[in-house]
Amino acid sequence: QWKHNFEPSDLGVHEIQPEEVYTEFIFNTFSSLTEQQRYSHLKYIRDVLYGECCRKLHIRTVPIYVKAQEFINKLKILKCLGPDCSQLKAISDMCDHTINVFSLSSELFPFLPEYFRSGGKEEERWLKFFRELGLKVCITEADFVQLVQKVIRGQCDDPKKASNILIQFLYDYHQQFTSDFLSRISDFPFVPVKELKHLTWIAPA
Repeated sequence: QWKHNFEPSDLGVHEIQPEEVYTEFIFNTFSSLTEQQRYSHLKYIRDVLYGECCRKLHIRTVPIYVKAQEFINKLKILKCLGPDCSQLKAISDMCDHTINVFSLSSELFPFLPEYFRSGGKEEERWLKFFRELGLKVCITEADFVQLVQKVIRGQCDDPKKASNILIQFLYDYHQQFTSDFLSRISDFPFVPVKELKHLTWIAPA
């Protein structure tokens, strides 16, 4: 009778959840895994575990909620991306390659490894996943100034194209910048000037 009624929880033993395995064990060994192993874990997290943890965040049972939140918080700062295990980067260190302004400096704005940028629906799934975990989709005011200065100094492969990208980005995302910054950036000579023909019609010879 005792065996039938006995529950492990009676002795303080609880069933360990997959997110706990990652939080307590796997995340701590990520830097020693191969690139393929890290990819496999991230794919499992993307396809299965992340969605389950997001659902658990809506369960008001404290232990369940806390463990799910801890998993997501650690995942956001986990150094898990890159081919070299000694130089792994967190998701928030990487940039969305579909946003043109990031293409102006690979040093300032590293992209996700190529196997996450394979195109099609698979790429879209990775981008959605990484964006929710902090993938950069916008630049700071300081970053914008650095890019402007690169254009002014001619340190871009195509300064005119780079200038147009910056102008378009400023137009599309001006609401994220402060009015003081917009006023200050207007003093930087990074807007391309179009050459005009001799205006003889204004002052005929």
